[in-house]
Amino acid sequence: MNRRNDLLKLIAMVTMAIDHIGVLLLPQLIVLRVIGRIAFPIFAYQLAIGFTKTHNRKRYLSRLFLFGALAQWPYMYLNYEFTMEPFHFNVMLFFAYALLMLWLWEKKQTFLAAFMIVLPEVVIHSWPSFAFSYSTYGLVMILLFYLFMNNSGKMLVAYTVLTVAALLVTGNAIQALSYFGMMTIVTLQYRESAVKLNKWVGYVFYPAHIALLCLIRILL
Repeated sequence: MNRRNDLLKLIAMVTMAIDHIGVLLLPQLIVLRVIGRIAFPIFAYQLAIGFTKTHNRKRYLSRLFLFGALAQWPYMYLNYEFTMEPFHFNVMLFFAYALLMLWLWEKKQTFLAAFMIVLPEVVIHSWPSFAFSYSTYGLVMILLFYLFMNNSGKMLVAYTVLTVAALLVTGNAIQALSYFGMMTIVTLQYRESAVKLNKWVGYVFYPAHIALLCLIRILL
């Protein structure tokens, strides 16, 4: 059974694109940002699955870093020009960082892995101009998916606790709606799908769609 369900990946890409359309082109439509909350949990789950299934983790890490680097300039433009948020490393670079965290955890280097988990929060509080997308919250989510990927019940409980904790700490009710992404994972993770995507589609799509949306925004 293909645990890296391509239907899940397609849903994540589409909802991510909808989210970024909401950021760049239609910021008045909050519903687009709400729909976009579905994407990250699915990508986080796929990363945890990919970490356990890939035949070459160094190549996996290199691909994430390469396409993250390609995406960084248009992502910085998106962030700074239109949201005025601090400098962010984009989500593919974040996933490369998360992959290293999982690697340390697997090797029983739990102290170093825990340090990597809290480091983004230390950085953003010490240097407010810099941030990782999803920060400690996202790293904990990925670790929970890694630990409980074979037990949907425990995975759902852990995600619920994380969501409630994040809501209490940040008060970000929109991000709490990422729970719909978790429900999508639970619903589809073991289902066969006719959707088949080339493994490069997800890598290329991320920098390409951000660059395209930035170009459209510049031309408007």
